[in-house]
Formats: sequence, structure tokens, C-alpha cells
Amino acid sequence: MKTCIYNNSIALGKAAGKAAAQLIRNAISSKGSANIILATGTSQFETLKELVSAKGIEWNKVVMFHLDEYISLPVTHPASFRKYLQERFLSHVPTLKNAWLINGETNVEKECERLGNVIQEHPIDVALIGIGENGHLAFNDPPADFETEEPYIVVELNEACKNQQMGEGWFQSVDEVPQKAISMSIKQILKSKHIICSVPGARKARAVKNTLEKEISNLYPSTILHAHNNCTLYIDEDAAATLNHETKEKITLYQQQLKIYNARIITPHKIIENGSILVTGEKITAVSERNIEAKGAIEIDAKGKYVSPGFIDIHVHGGGGHDFMDGNETAFLKIAELHARYGTTSMLPTTLTSSKEELLRTLAIYERANKKNTNGAQFLGMHLEGPYISMNQRGAQDARYIRNPVADEYHEIVSSTSCIKRWSSAPELKGSMELGRFLKSKNILPAIAHTDAIYEEVQEAFGNGYTLITHLYSAMTGVTRRNAYRYAGVIESAYLIDEMDVEIIADGVHLPPPLLKLVYKIKGPDRIALITDSMRAAGMPEGESILGSLHNGLKVIVENGVAKLPDRSSFAGSVATANRLLKTMVEMAGVPITDAVKMLTATPARILNISDIKGELTVGKDADIVIFDDDFTIQKTIIQGKILLYGQVATGPY
Repeated sequence: MKTCIYNNSIALGKAAGKAAAQLIRNAISSKGSANIILATGTSQFETLKELVSAKGIEWNKVVMFHLDEYISLPVTHPASFRKYLQERFLSHVPTLKNAWLINGETNVEKECERLGNVIQEHPIDVALIGIGENGHLAFNDPPADFETEEPYIVVELNEACKNQQMGEGWFQSVDEVPQKAISMSIKQILKSKHIICSVPGARKARAVKNTLEKEISNLYPSTILHAHNNCTLYIDEDAAATLNHETKEKITLYQQQLKIYNARIITPHKIIENGSILVTGEKITAVSERNIEAKGAIEIDAKGKYVSPGFIDIHVHGGGGHDFMDGNETAFLKIAELHARYGTTSMLPTTLTSSKEELLRTLAIYERANKKNTNGAQFLGMHLEGPYISMNQRGAQDARYIRNPVADEYHEIVSSTSCIKRWSSAPELKGSMELGRFLKSKNILPAIAHTDAIYEEVQEAFGNGYTLITHLYSAMTGVTRRNAYRYAGVIESAYLIDEMDVEIIADGVHLPPPLLKLVYKIKGPDRIALITDSMRAAGMPEGESILGSLHNGLKVIVENGVAKLPDRSSFAGSVATANRLLKTMVEMAGVPITDAVKMLTATPARILNISDIKGELTVGKDADIVIFDDDFTIQKTIIQGKILLYGQVATGPY
């Protein structure tokens, strides 16, 4: 969770409202619609005022939900949240696509069920919320229920909550405050992709202090916001009055501005010469063809070098002598630092085929390492490669652990963590269609890999959620012959299915220039993600290495810029870094630099459904930025506004 302090509630509301508006615009731009949650109460006055006045929001593409409502309180009552939203929001955005208001005057169990069914079909892009004086989120008073999976629940209001409602002037006495309310649950709030939390005023100072300085506990419900990856807390000086010095220092650092100027800024469609970029905290706040004025900002002179979005690697196993299967947190952190040196700002750590027990251990280690990863490429979640793959197409995957998908097993694996974002498997195996549908239902991307499938099987898989082909050409079928008849394989399927995304190891070895040119010509930059697929030897001298875990991995030899099995019968992984992929596509495949960068940034962001926050240098997106020269040597890597130098956060001068 990030925190910003403003002089007063008006400045707070303007900043929070502008941030929310930009996130809504980004969601509409990336997927054609936006789903939002709105809170009510005095804390939201200025934020909503700014939001409804924002320009450029296509409200006819926005669906709104709200957090809570009193039970049995008439909609005509001054404290009715339906009345509040009608007056302060709905009347100002008449073209809104839909508003799912909570009706507390009907059968409350059926109302919770009705709204729960609807919100599950509308993943929330932006939630605008507040924090109560007792630390509640919505009406989840302490001790809050952090475990219920129900989207909406019936709750009893405690005395502190009732006193707040009276103190804010909504009721004349505590006795008038309803005893119960329908509230969105904590887990449902946390499912929101982004959370904008506005908390002004001295009455909230104690709650803010507890939120920022206490450990996560249901006795202080708002502390759970620390568990959310994209939550920003907006407070004013009054609300921040009791924070300790150390907390305030951290907040001040977050609000620091950074300006990059004299840059060749790479956008998806053109290069801005002599451009400049302004970063505030973790976000890009301005991009200009001129030199932006920003007093007090840290300044970086790009000296005419390229400035691009940070590279997104959606398939990486290791680097710097470490592998994600090594069984320790250090490996995760060192790999992230190594690849950040070469321009990777975010990645999907990737496993190899292994036992269920080792897989579960690796996922648990990821969870711990992710909290400590402050000096390297950001982790976006885990990518599981195997164990449900074809024995014939295993490549360097360990044959001892290859198996068909079993529902009990993958249900257990997925339920053990929330970090799995992608799973690569062979669609021709028995049970693979069920696996694809299950993964899709959990917002996990199914991908096709290490497979003997033919076109008809790939076509069926595509209809069951498999919309990405893992390392195209590697470990998969082309045209095959069965009983004299020819069948199109996975490679041909990738070309025939227009909407199928592909990833390629663009190191110039796994795929030589003619094939790189062919893939680019047919699929185009909007359907291709460049990946390193790198193993532990990336960034290391050539020689002997190990693929996979140090404990039971396979010995390999690294030579001529690629890892091979000891008998040199097969490649055994890449040792590429992200900047090498870019260089290969531009210099060997003849791809325009704007398209090459897109395949390392905007396209993987879309594939992972994070294009509203990453993948382009546009206002409101994460300040993941790379500066490199004409030889594609990385000069600086900036991750969410932090400048990294050789795996350490830089402190200047620049």
C-alpha cells in the first residue's frame, strides 16, 4: 500500500479523483469497459466531486457497485447511501451503463445473493473506498471477517461505528442508527484491481495511524489493505497528524518526483524526439514533446538515448547462477536483480516439471520472496510449466514427473496460493479441457506447451481458454503424418487461429532470423510476446550449468549463447536477457524498434491483463522505464519510480 499526504481535504479529493478517473480511462482503453465500486460518507465528498467532473470518461461503458447500505432505512432518509449516490454521483453521469445499488428495504439474504451473482460477473477495476473511525472497511467493523468468500454479507454495527454516523451528522442520535447493514465483504473489496482509499480529517487520525503502523489484524480491519498490490491511501495533514516520524519519511519518499528529459521516447506507434517524462511516486504523471517544468524533481538527462516502457518477461526460469526451483528466497531475489540490469522491470517466475510437493514449496517461497523483492524486477505471479506435458515433447523437462492432469491435484495447487497467473500444459492429454476451464474460472491463463497436439485439438483447447502458445516452434508439432494422412500441428494452428497469442525465444538461436521474420510477418507485434525462457546461466560465463533445481536438476552445457544437453542433442534452455531479445529482433529480423519494444512491453501486458497499469509510457501507468543506447545496452532501469543500479536502489546523483 502506498500513501500520499495532502494539505487539506480538497487537495486530497482532487488527487484521488484524478487518479481514479485515469484508472477508469485506462480500463476502458485496454478492455472496452470498466467496473467500479463507490463508497459514501463525508470522506468521499471531494473525491466524487472531482471524479464526476473528469473529462474523457465514457460513462456508458462503466458499471458501478457500492459498498454498503443500512437495512430497513428508507431511500428518502438523509443517511441513505442510495440517496447519497443519486445526488452526488448518478445525477452527474446520466449515461452510466449500470448502477447496482444495494436495497436494504427488501429481503436481505436474497439481495446479498442477487448482488453477489452480478459482481462475480464484473471483475472490479477500481474501488473508491474510505476507512471508518474504528478502522472498518465498508461496514466490516472489528473484529472483521477476513475469511468469508461471500461478496455481500449482513453485519451488525458496533457502537463506535454508530457514533461515527451520528458524529458526521447523518443521524440525530445513536439510537436512530440502524442496527444492521448489508456490506461488501473484505475479500470482495480486495479482489479489486486497484483501490483508491480517501481518508481526510482529524476524526480519522487514529484510524490512519493504526492502518499504517499496526500489523495486519482483523482488530484493525483497514490493515488488510497492506496485502493489496495496487492500493493507494490518500490522507490530509489532519488525518496524518499522529503518524510517527519514520512513517512520514516513507510517505515523503513515495511522493518524490523524477523527470527524464532529452529522450527518444518509444511509444507503440512512434518515437518522440527530445521528449520528457515526469514521474510522481510510482506513476507516470506527464509525457511531453517538450521539457517539462518540475521544480524539486530529481532529473535524469537521457542524452538522446532511447527511453521505453520496462520490459515484461512472462517466461523466465533463472539467471545469475540461480533458478526459481532452487528452494530458497535468495534465488528469487537474485534472479530479479540480475534481469533488472538488462531492462526487465516485471516478470513471471517460471517452474519446471516437478513433484507436487516441490511445486507447493516453490509457490510458498514465492509468497515470502515477493514481500522482500525491492531491488529487482517486480514479480507478477507464478507461471507453472508442466507437469502436464507430452513425454515425446518434453525437451529437457524431467521425465520422472510428467503426468496427465488430475483435478484433485491441480485444485489443491491452485487453492494453496493466489500467486499462480499462468499454467502451460499439453492440451491433447486426458483432462486438459477440464483443466483449461478450471484455470480460466480462477483468472489463470492456460497456455499450450510441450505438446503433440494437432490442429483440431488446439482449436478445441482455444475454445476452452488456451489462448497462448508457449515458446512457439520449441517442443511442439508441425505438420505430422498419421497412417499416410497429414495433420496440421501446433505451429500451423498458431497461424490459423488469428486470436491466438504466441511467445517466442528471440535469442537468434532457438529461432533463427528467417523464422523470426516469418512469425512477425504472420502474427504481427500485437500477438507476439518476446520471452527469455532463461535458465540459471543467464548473465553468467559459458560452461557447465544445471537446468532446474540444484538438488535434482539436469546438467547442461552453455556454449554459443545457448544451453544444450551434454550430448548436444537438444537445446536445454535459453541464456538470453531481455535486451538481447530486442537487439535480435531489430538487427537480425529487421523489425522496427517500435514493434520490437511493443512485443516486450504492451503485448505481454495485454496477455496478462495488466495493460491498464503497464506496457506503455502513458499517464497513470506504472513508472517502469528503461533507458538504453543504440547498441541496446541498458543505461538505467526504473521500476515503479525507483531507479535501480546493479540490483540496488540508486540514491543519486544522476
